[in-house]
Amino acid sequence: MKRFVAAGVAFVALAGVAPYLAALPDGSRGTAYIGLHMAMTGVGALATWWFPADGRAVRWLICLGVLARLAAALAPPFTSNDIYRYLWDGHLLLEGLDPWQASPSGVGAAHWPLPPDNRDIASLYPPGAMGLFALAALGGPIGGLWLWKAMVLAASVTSLVLAQRLARDTPGQRWLPLMALSPLLVLEGGVGAHLDLVSALPLLGALLLVRRRAFVGAGALLGVGALVKLLPLVALLPLVVACGRRAGARATFGATVVLALGYTAPAAFGWSAIGSLGQFMARWRFGTPVALTERMAGAQVAIGVTAALFVVLLAWSAWRAHRGGFEHGLPFALVAPLVASPVAFPWYLAPLASTTATAPTALVVAWASLAPLSYEVIDSYRLTGQFEPAAWPLWLATAGLAAAFAFDVLARHAWASSAAPARETDGRTA
Repeated sequence: MKRFVAAGVAFVALAGVAPYLAALPDGSRGTAYIGLHMAMTGVGALATWWFPADGRAVRWLICLGVLARLAAALAPPFTSNDIYRYLWDGHLLLEGLDPWQASPSGVGAAHWPLPPDNRDIASLYPPGAMGLFALAALGGPIGGLWLWKAMVLAASVTSLVLAQRLARDTPGQRWLPLMALSPLLVLEGGVGAHLDLVSALPLLGALLLVRRRAFVGAGALLGVGALVKLLPLVALLPLVVACGRRAGARATFGATVVLALGYTAPAAFGWSAIGSLGQFMARWRFGTPVALTERMAGAQVAIGVTAALFVVLLAWSAWRAHRGGFEHGLPFALVAPLVASPVAFPWYLAPLASTTATAPTALVVAWASLAPLSYEVIDSYRLTGQFEPAAWPLWLATAGLAAAFAFDVLARHAWASSAAPARETDGRTA
């Protein structure tokens, strides 16, 4: 217990270093951030190894996880400019303009500062996210930034509490530190204040409702998550496979109703609510095996790799859901569209990292650990203004993902202690 607490306190202390990195000179913050992430990864691994998984240790773990999130949240957003775009989009919505059609460069600056980048494309965020942005924008350019940070912090802490509830009284409690002391969740939520931390919350809520066989409610929460960021919607596949057609139909109904309401509301104001996702995906290549493939072998080969990765991971998700239940198929379903995408920034992995408390997988743990290596691009970008990521983070991440997935496939019982208590079906326990 003492060793676990010592490692946990060290983790919190390292999270408290994040605000100071923002004061480093241009050209050094990316390297320093990677070093901090790797140090937190090592200390978090020790805390997981030494975690006794009893009631007292869980209480310590929750407190340490909350403190780490609070400490990191004091940092200004120096790893990306997303938060400024969130607030700009929310500002447009409050002004009665269509953020899915109006780009910052097209509207121009009035009393609100323009976002630093991607000024020539309209917003790509779903309606639920846009509503949250508008709420934060009520605080103004400065107050809104900290209001948004508070909203993300609240979502992150609530997700931690939900994860603890999901793992409580199950063997999966052994792996709770993987989520509570996840450097990716702590830093991406605290420093970058990314929307993906918010989308993880309804996903965990849906997991809890599936446990209770409230399938319509679970589907509705997945719909809520998809209104914030589209990724949670792929959870319907393992849910249908694990819980049966009737349960899947109920969940799909719940998700469809929520999505229909969410997209109908903007249409009532004459807004499109579709946005520039396609334009964004065509422009960016970053952080995935597909991006590496296109870089090394060209677009045609990358298309084939995309299709193969997507099918293999979805098939494995369905198999794991069939054999082990919804919780064990879910991580692979969430990984599939990201691995097969041409772009996946580190914060996209937040919903994945949030599932490690209920069904840890080597694939998710490895990617969450290696993805922040791509922040090496920050240093050159701040100095030159050119976004030119190096190839070595992609090579390391791709090799790590391949090895981790092989481990998951060949040693699928390695995480046996994290198995769900029972596999839920349409209304009976299998």
